[in-house]
Amino acid sequence: MKLLNNLKILSKLAIPALMLITVAVGLVALAWSSLNSLDQNTQRIVDVTAARAVTALQMAYAMDEATIREKNIIIETDASAMQAQFKLYQEARQDALNAIDHLIGLADTPERRAVNEAIKADLNAFFSAADKSIGHGLKNENDLAAKVSNSAVRETRAKVSEAVKKRVEANMKDLSGAKAQASEVAGSAVQTLITAAAVGLAIAVGLLAYIVVIGVTRPLAAMTNAMGALAHGDLAVEVHGSERRDEVGLLARSLQVFKDNAVTAQRLAAEQASENEAKLRRAERLDQVTRSFEHNVSALTQGLAGAST
Repeated sequence: MKLLNNLKILSKLAIPALMLITVAVGLVALAWSSLNSLDQNTQRIVDVTAARAVTALQMAYAMDEATIREKNIIIETDASAMQAQFKLYQEARQDALNAIDHLIGLADTPERRAVNEAIKADLNAFFSAADKSIGHGLKNENDLAAKVSNSAVRETRAKVSEAVKKRVEANMKDLSGAKAQASEVAGSAVQTLITAAAVGLAIAVGLLAYIVVIGVTRPLAAMTNAMGALAHGDLAVEVHGSERRDEVGLLARSLQVFKDNAVTAQRLAAEQASENEAKLRRAERLDQVTRSFEHNVSALTQGLAGAST
């Protein structure tokens, strides 16, 4: 409080202004941090979580395409048509293998990587069986091709499909969890920003009110009352705040000088009145002596006149 009293009014008012600036800068920093966290979370959702789900679906689609082409090769008898289907099969096969490699690359835990590598092993087993079926199909050995397709290819495909289905479900669950986490982070950021803004503004406004009331308004009101009392001749009023180093202290010291001068003037006026009263009493005594003297002289003159007669 003593330090506050020694600051100029402009400096006092600058304190809450600096507080508001600090709050604003803090809110900007907090907002930047929250947005950065949201950006990272969103980036992870897009680049990792959603990419896993999409890649798993792409792998399932490519495997289905490969299965269709494998069946078409068994059904077809025309060599050019079988070669066209075989080319599409190879493209689907490569797409599926690229997808599982990408899925392995997106694994962020040893457990997830082990699961994806197991799927890749099953996928290779599926394509190995499909290659045998297609080999027979390209030779128009349809019975052998169908036998391999209905046994080894079907079994391995079912195993891979089940594993891929579980991966898709797990990735979708992760995506839902990431979405919930992003929503929670956003809600927490908004709540934090609102709380920080409310607390910061409350502190700044409270500090401003305290400085204005305690440091400016109340002392000025006391000075005004003291000036009014002095104006009505109450020289006994006390002037507070002369020890302050701000404008209020300057006003208090000026008012104290005015009071001291008024007290001095009143004392001098009282002394002058007392002196004038003493002079008046001396003049009255002198007038009485003079009249008595004149009366005595008049009596003596009359006595001398009678004696002379």
